[in-house]
Amino acid sequence: SISSYITSAWGDVRVKQQSKLLRSDKSPHSFSSLISITVIEARQLIGLNMDPVVCVEIGDDKKYTSMKESTNCPYYNEVRQFNHKSVIHSKNLLRSGTLVGTFKMDVGTVYSQPEHQFYHKWAILSDPDDVTAGCKGYIKCDIAVVGKGDNIKTPHKANETDEDDVEGNLLLPEGIPAERQWARFYVKIFRAEGLPKMNTSIMANVKKAFIGENRDLVDPYVQVHFAGQKGKTSVQKSSYEPIWNEQIIFTELFPPLCKRIKVQIRDSDKVNDVAIGTHFIDLRKISNDGDKGFLPTMGPAWVNMYGSTRQYTLMDEHQDLNDGLGEGVSFRARLLLSVAVEILDTTSPEIISSTEVQVDATGKIEEFFLFGSFLEATMIDRKIGDKPISFEITIGNYGNQIDGVSKPSSKKKKKDGENEEEESELIQNSSEDEADEDGDLVSVSSTPPMKPVITDRNYFHLPYFEKKPCIYIKSWWQDQRRRLYNSNMMDKIADKLVSAKQIRTQVKKNTVRDKLKMVQNFLQKLRFLADEPQHSIPDVFIWMMNNNKRIAYARIPSKDILYSIVDEETGKDCGKVKAVFLKLPGKKGFGPAGWTVQAKLELYLWLGLNKQRKDFLCGLPNGFEEIKATKTGPVKQVFQLRAHMYQARSLFAADSSGLSDPFARVFFSTHSQVTEVLSETLCPTWDQLLVFDDVELFGEASELRDDPPIIVVEIYDQDTVGKAEFIGRTFAKPTIKMCDEHYGPPRFPPQLEYFQIYRGNCTAGELLAAFELLQVTGTMVDLPPLEGPTDSERGPILPVPLGIRPVLSRYRIEVLFWGLRDLKRINLAQVDRPRVDIECAGRGVQSALIQNYKKNPNFSTLVKWFEVDLPENELLHPPLNIRVVDCRAFGRYILVGSHAVSSLRRFIYSAPDKTSNNWATAVFVFAGLFQVYNKELESEYGNFEDWLHTFNLYRGKAGDDDEHALDDDRIVGRFKGSLCIYKLPVSEEITREAGFDPNMGMFQSIPHNDPVNVLVRVYVVRATDLHPADINGKADPYVVIKLGKSEVKDKENYISKQNFESATFPMESMLTVSVYDWDLVGTDDLIGETKIDLENRFYSKFRATCGISSSYSVHGYNSWRDPMKPSQILAKLCKDGKIDGPHYGPGGKVKVKQTEEHLALTVLNHWEEIPRVGCKLVPEHVETRPLLNLDKPGIEQGRIEMWVDMFPMDMPAPGPAIDISPRKPKSFELRVIIWNTDDVILEDDAFMTGEKMSDIYVRGWLKGQQEDKQDTDVHYHSLTGEGNFNWRFVFPFDYLMAEEKIVISKKESMFSWDETEYKIPPRLTLQVWDADHFSADDFLGAIELDLNRFPRGAKTAKQCTLDMIRNEQDLPTISIFKQKRVKGWWPFIARNENDEMELTGKVEAELHLVTAEEAEKSPVGLGRNEPDPLEKPNRPDTTFLWFLSPLKAIRYLVCNRYKWLIIKIVLGLLLLIMVGLFLYSMPGYLVKKLLGA
Repeated sequence: SISSYITSAWGDVRVKQQSKLLRSDKSPHSFSSLISITVIEARQLIGLNMDPVVCVEIGDDKKYTSMKESTNCPYYNEVRQFNHKSVIHSKNLLRSGTLVGTFKMDVGTVYSQPEHQFYHKWAILSDPDDVTAGCKGYIKCDIAVVGKGDNIKTPHKANETDEDDVEGNLLLPEGIPAERQWARFYVKIFRAEGLPKMNTSIMANVKKAFIGENRDLVDPYVQVHFAGQKGKTSVQKSSYEPIWNEQIIFTELFPPLCKRIKVQIRDSDKVNDVAIGTHFIDLRKISNDGDKGFLPTMGPAWVNMYGSTRQYTLMDEHQDLNDGLGEGVSFRARLLLSVAVEILDTTSPEIISSTEVQVDATGKIEEFFLFGSFLEATMIDRKIGDKPISFEITIGNYGNQIDGVSKPSSKKKKKDGENEEEESELIQNSSEDEADEDGDLVSVSSTPPMKPVITDRNYFHLPYFEKKPCIYIKSWWQDQRRRLYNSNMMDKIADKLVSAKQIRTQVKKNTVRDKLKMVQNFLQKLRFLADEPQHSIPDVFIWMMNNNKRIAYARIPSKDILYSIVDEETGKDCGKVKAVFLKLPGKKGFGPAGWTVQAKLELYLWLGLNKQRKDFLCGLPNGFEEIKATKTGPVKQVFQLRAHMYQARSLFAADSSGLSDPFARVFFSTHSQVTEVLSETLCPTWDQLLVFDDVELFGEASELRDDPPIIVVEIYDQDTVGKAEFIGRTFAKPTIKMCDEHYGPPRFPPQLEYFQIYRGNCTAGELLAAFELLQVTGTMVDLPPLEGPTDSERGPILPVPLGIRPVLSRYRIEVLFWGLRDLKRINLAQVDRPRVDIECAGRGVQSALIQNYKKNPNFSTLVKWFEVDLPENELLHPPLNIRVVDCRAFGRYILVGSHAVSSLRRFIYSAPDKTSNNWATAVFVFAGLFQVYNKELESEYGNFEDWLHTFNLYRGKAGDDDEHALDDDRIVGRFKGSLCIYKLPVSEEITREAGFDPNMGMFQSIPHNDPVNVLVRVYVVRATDLHPADINGKADPYVVIKLGKSEVKDKENYISKQNFESATFPMESMLTVSVYDWDLVGTDDLIGETKIDLENRFYSKFRATCGISSSYSVHGYNSWRDPMKPSQILAKLCKDGKIDGPHYGPGGKVKVKQTEEHLALTVLNHWEEIPRVGCKLVPEHVETRPLLNLDKPGIEQGRIEMWVDMFPMDMPAPGPAIDISPRKPKSFELRVIIWNTDDVILEDDAFMTGEKMSDIYVRGWLKGQQEDKQDTDVHYHSLTGEGNFNWRFVFPFDYLMAEEKIVISKKESMFSWDETEYKIPPRLTLQVWDADHFSADDFLGAIELDLNRFPRGAKTAKQCTLDMIRNEQDLPTISIFKQKRVKGWWPFIARNENDEMELTGKVEAELHLVTAEEAEKSPVGLGRNEPDPLEKPNRPDTTFLWFLSPLKAIRYLVCNRYKWLIIKIVLGLLLLIMVGLFLYSMPGYLVKKLLGA
């Protein structure tokens, strides 16, 4: 029964993902992800005494949890991970194959949640086959979906009680109500048109020979997927225009958690069915909530399907596109369908549905006219070869010449195939009769082939100069322009909003954010509304053809070029010249191949009704005529383009050294020029002006000014051998000056701007440049002069002129060289004598050479400086490059790695304000003992980079992944140091200050970097949320701590919680704490690890060596751990901060004897309030660090709670380490006495007499210990549901008070090597059963009591009702751990056929909790045994078997069962006798009377 839920929907998701996640970059690439699901527990499952197991399914992948026996509330806590593209989770609870309920959700929905996850949420189970039933139970689970480069943080744990509130924590996205109704989704499929051939023509000829008729070569049917269900229509044999008129009905909860319906036309084939085209209907786009809302409704409307090109090949390389993965590159077919939803009235679920569907008309068919003109075709990839090139434009199947529609059998005018294309009259002439004269001007959908001309090393262009080729296409579509007009209007509003967003109005500082956020939401909503799901006119495709092969394409939505008389309704590109970049189809378009532009077109498009076609030239640049009338050329404007290429920063590393040798190539129209090559840098400053003379542009001057053509700048990496390698590309528009304008402010000279450089979908740096386009008339007189080359060494290269290049002033950059860490081997040799070179804007400084990296990786000279000219504007500051080289033998230097500091802003020195150093009076605050951070300490204190910064050194080529997820692999080491930038000259005050060391510059009061010995203590408290490493979903974790060469494992001695190591900074400063999974066989697996840089902590001014506690005590568990007393710490801080040391005044009126230590400590706790030098000192704390594993990037493998203490060895030794071994669970014994039962429902019929009775017994166990379940003896033949037992259960268990969990250790199976430890909430289950001799016992009812919170028992059986369970939330609860002893009546409940709770009995029980010690002192026996025996229950004699005392049984039968029956029979007999007598004596009496005898 399960299989009916599983859809193999591999494809779905990818697109699903595309539409949901990848809105930013339009790339259609599928999204591979890791999905991790933790099933924690289930509650309130419907059904009696079941053995539930949870099955999690994604796509075709299924995983099961273990099975729990006889419980309605199983507790699993197991993790399952899936790794692929996936679509639906149905959590099926199976019980011996019967489905309890399912829950389904799109992976995309999970991904669109904040943090890409649901954490500890309850999923509602429901059963689509049983609409009348409500909820079938709840499963508590975590679901996380991780894409590449995502990091998933586990949210902070709430307390258990909040999570037990099932209704408040449902697994539903925002805005979906908890109570969802059942609904029927009707998808009606009417007909399809324009299907492509799905067979080769050879096959057709074979068929023709055999059958003797030519049939269409496709057997289509439609398949619809929704929410894991799938339905399909019948197959229409060999038809290009199949008509189905059928409907498919899905039943699903509304609103559904699956947002999309997937409709796919497939070709039925004996061997395998192939998708012809796929369309997704987004339910959110065809429905609306709110008071004017409506359920999803659509159509009947035509939907267009796009996919691979239409030629039929046996192996279609773009088959994925037909399945809906990626952007379709060609029109495939259109389908008429409609969608409707009705909410079910569950009381009368039966609805008779007919498959026959009536077709409604879908709008009037109009003749549309598409005009296109190619003004320019440049940047054509050289790889294509120099065969003639032509361009083809198609809309639907119209205009498609190679592989258009095969002629449909019915000759309808509206299906104008390409064969009838020639009949379309030409547009040159408006009147019909002229058409005959100009019959030779037949125009088609593709441009004449033309040989390309070479532009430069990489690109061709086509010589479209005076004559621009045009295309004309007529097509027939349903006239639904109104819808497209509306979405165009909405798009225009949204565009206005975007431009308004850039103009910051006078908004107060604090509201700017909110306002922007509001605008952002509004914008998203508009864009969402503008996307019209029912557009009838298909998109326009432009293909570049070479040698009758399709090379590259562009796809333009038809609404963008649709014409309307009203301006607001016209598409944004209708009648405008637009730059279009062609790309490779399908998978070819990804990766390096897809980065090169295939071709750049300047294109003019117009689409409108044929009746309106007189307007189609309205938007062409003036000066273009139609070729018919005159042969004069259009107006030609000559311009000069100046490209001011100043610099680029943070470029992509293209060489194996981790650097590039970049140069830029600028394209404009058919010209291109390059800058010089700068070697070995990621931040080139070219400072070069490129001048393009005699650029010819066509069209009206004023129009050019408003919308200038695009400039394309491509950045390449020059390699010594072979072709230059592509780094990235950016687009710019020039500022235009016409000859009648003045060259001056505000527009000229233009400002330098940053342009983002893209490489595929990822950024690859920024370009700082400016572009101006100056009109030239006759002479060059009116142009601003160009300065000649200033410095002779650069030869004929022009620098960027003064008005544009930034204003420079003199700066000094001081560099603090501290040391190098973790350098990896270079060319197999270890780094031995490294040096750091710093370079900025052509100047630089070198550090001292480290003589022996192994012995001491720190630099001997700490501070060096250099002076440099930098722009005044901070935004234009060039990046600073840090490069590490290794000095090898014979004076060779080898680059180890480099780092570019792109923003110098944080290193600019600002003088401190001199404020008075008077002390704030101490305020006393006694906080808790420990501060618990639920994140790393580093994130709380800015990585402890208050003066010592860490720069990662990179080497090697950057990864070409979509996200730079692989950057971590390129790190070859770290440089520690800092920078300080300030303008010269320096103010006198600073240098004159007392104790100013001129060698240290601005880095005064910095400790020395000689090696220092430190005692390190690591305290690991616990790990939580560990991901399983073994197959059974569990792990056997142990901790390994590494520092330098030494490592400590606690594999053997399980709980060692502190480690002492004497470490020497800087050699051993990286502490690694890893958690491994212990395996009996094979090596242990790493679960995850975390790294801590101890050196930064040690030297930080936040004093992260040993946390400052909130109170000062000398003894006890909270004694002071630091060897320095608070007063000494305070004195040292004052000295370092150059503050007049602390003075302790006499105590005031306060009688409490406060020592100086307490006062000093209070000041330390408020150190951040001290002016100028104050900062928050690290308190006594526990930090929570995520455990990461390189093999599973992005997913936390768990978290570890720990802290580190460090003490320098030259100080007095600290006290002994504190013991933090975990709390041991406490042993308890729960004694449950079952006294009586009452009102238990009667199940059996007595043998012979047929009376109702039950043989009652009670069973009990603690959750998680089902195997230790205990039963009472049987109370036979209870006729009233009353049972007397006086029976004692004894349950020993181990309990953690703090966590409120029972600890159980047991073997999972016979084959397990060792025991597994579980922590389970303490719950007592009591069940009542009916014993049968020959068949299985019948389960009658149960109750589960959470020992921490359960309702107080009723005083008497009468007061014990179902409400005690129903209104559990409102009733006061008690905890056995506080009460120790409780007695009362509790109800037994079960579910009847309709899933309602019913009362099936009551039990009088007494719960008594004793500790293990008390239990030893006063032991008790099980059942009614010694010691402390219970008395025998008083059971009536009738319970004995009837053949032992037949008389008693008969008396009982007569008296009890048949008393009334006997009375009734006697009365009846009497009545009969009387009537008989009456009838007998009546005639005689009558005769007597009549005769008057």
